[in-house]
Amino acid sequence: MNSLINFFAGFIWVLLIGTPAFALLQTNQVILVDDFEETGPANRLGGFNEGDEKPAGTCLIRLIAGEEAYGGSGASLALDYDVSEEDSFSSFKAGLAGKNRAERARLSEMRYISFWVKVPAPEARLPEFELEIRQDTDGDGQFSLGRDLAERLAAARFISGPEKSGWHKIVIPLSRFRKITDWDEIVEISLIFDNRRGPRKGSLFVDDLLWGSNYPEAFSGR
Repeated sequence: MNSLINFFAGFIWVLLIGTPAFALLQTNQVILVDDFEETGPANRLGGFNEGDEKPAGTCLIRLIAGEEAYGGSGASLALDYDVSEEDSFSSFKAGLAGKNRAERARLSEMRYISFWVKVPAPEARLPEFELEIRQDTDGDGQFSLGRDLAERLAAARFISGPEKSGWHKIVIPLSRFRKITDWDEIVEISLIFDNRRGPRKGSLFVDDLLWGSNYPEAFSGR
């Protein structure tokens, strides 16, 4: 009887602590794109941050600091967008590296992208903006519309957890992007505002834009 108990105890030990356990206890890897603590157009991956200032839509970028920022200190990004005109759109783009493939962010082990957002006016609602992932497929190290792959999702659908002082965390599983074929060839991400979704003019604060390897405790998606 004791040998039978020991057998099952050992079997359970292997299941929980043995070879399969590394899959359950793997270290959470994070690739930080930007926490916006430093000024300038470059982000932490050696890429660029820029807003779309072309008419008919605009997205101007600036930094906010102090109590307005995420956590009440440091700095956060503010996107001032205006897509009031019919059929207009605007975007904030973040490059993930230069043209050199060796410097490109390796995202094949990542499982989600996340960031925090807030609208400055307490009575305002979160805009229905989209997150677009852009993959280089022709090997030139940059995204070209019509030649490379791009896929976008409605970001506000993926609010995760309760708000913190008006800030909402967006967590999007990469598995939701079904058209992307090679996560090691992602060169840009973009937050897009357009005239089809309201509100069509306002500001959106953004912070802690990153990729992660372990799924957070819960995903939402409606």
